[in-house]
Amino acid sequence: MKGFDLYRDNVALLYRRFSEYRTHSKYFFSPLPFEVKYELFAGRNKRLMEIRPVRVPIPLGALFLCWEQYPELFRVATPSGDAMIFSFNGSPLSGSNSYWAVNLETGEVIQGNGAPGFLNRCRCLDSAIETVEQGLEQFCAKKGISRDEFHPASIEETVEYVRSLED
Repeated sequence: MKGFDLYRDNVALLYRRFSEYRTHSKYFFSPLPFEVKYELFAGRNKRLMEIRPVRVPIPLGALFLCWEQYPELFRVATPSGDAMIFSFNGSPLSGSNSYWAVNLETGEVIQGNGAPGFLNRCRCLDSAIETVEQGLEQFCAKKGISRDEFHPASIEETVEYVRSLED
């Protein structure tokens, strides 16, 4: 997905500076360049179906709120310490899953599979998205604009902004 490499390479920085831009709707609602989905074969013809248990787009702020409120669902142990899952997919039927995670202290990014709690992560993230979208509706109403008139920053713009905070 477009922008994933930039997101992956900067997720630790984005989280480290989150407190400085979490009240900026433009950046908080920056859509993440990944979707949670799983595939299954269904029907007589064994047609491949994609199921998305988490609504899209996924706002950056919703993921980080999940990290803060439910770290146990997103934390995985690695040889270099704990890491936080920032992208994941899997199957609720087989329980198999894969993920990308980042060690927030070292910035090391790992790719793994088999982290427990796939469905709970899905529920948590989807619930957080629903909650922050309700807040966005209130924000738009207060500003006198429609939801369609609100344009969040792209992940590229958000990374550029957060990098400028480092200077």
